[in-house]
Amino acid sequence: MKGTGSIYDRIKGCIESSGVLPEDFVLEEREYKENELHFAPGALEGILGHHSSGNGVGESLAEKLKEYLKRPLEAAMANFEREVATDGQMASARKGIRKIILEHQEEYDAGKVYALARFFAVNGTKVETVKLGLSLLALFDTGDLEEVREILGTLGCCEEFTDYVLSASETWAESDRQELYFELAKKLHGWGKISAVERMEADTEEKQEWILCHGCKNSIMNAYLGLVCAEKCDFEKRLQQGNLTEEQFLGAREIMDGLLDEGPCEGLSAWENPVKLVLLYLEECGKHFLDVDLVVQLADIRAFSMNWMRVAKR
Repeated sequence: MKGTGSIYDRIKGCIESSGVLPEDFVLEEREYKENELHFAPGALEGILGHHSSGNGVGESLAEKLKEYLKRPLEAAMANFEREVATDGQMASARKGIRKIILEHQEEYDAGKVYALARFFAVNGTKVETVKLGLSLLALFDTGDLEEVREILGTLGCCEEFTDYVLSASETWAESDRQELYFELAKKLHGWGKISAVERMEADTEEKQEWILCHGCKNSIMNAYLGLVCAEKCDFEKRLQQGNLTEEQFLGAREIMDGLLDEGPCEGLSAWENPVKLVLLYLEECGKHFLDVDLVVQLADIRAFSMNWMRVAKR
């Protein structure tokens, strides 16, 4: 879905009518060159967060920010979007630029930084503009500012910005943060969901049930959330209780898929007693319909078990 105006306004318009962003929502009009890499929304942030320190550098942008703080907000944003913004810029620079500002606070007027951050987040027409705004908002305690909380909640519904929103909400009260994490996790499917579920506390029965039934499945790779969800929903205890509903068992299958992968993240091998967990799961499988996908999973369990026993004998 294409549109004009700021990214924030377009996201807000979509979620007000449907609750979630449509699959064809276009953040920014652009043409990709032949053989140019095209990352899924939030992928750069997710990859950096899971597979590197993600600290990056932000010296040049921090220097540019000093210049922007002397300009009217509209002029600063126009210059950034015309001459500075480049794809992937904030994914590697966001932590660095915040570190520089905190170490040299005397060079950055806090009121002006906040005004620019909010303006960029709400009025930006380029992805990197909004990301810079959100990255700078993370420097401030905005938990008591209802308007800013609404802005973050809206932008967080777009997986390109979810990780930035979650970082910007870290100054909020714990209960408010947890409410945001849960609401976003229920609306998202990709890297944004992964980030939200990782931060969620399973502090209510409702959340534990949701994590069991729906927490693991995502459009990137179940391995990223398999162990996370197994721990948060107390997977072993739930299997011991047995008699899962079909909805619960489908969620359990997704969690087991994630645990078995062990490619990008720790999985079943990291469980305290993986053999016990597998046996409990197999017992539950016997109470449900055996479809093709489950047969494939059972074969994967067999392969894992044989390999695990070989390693254990060494």
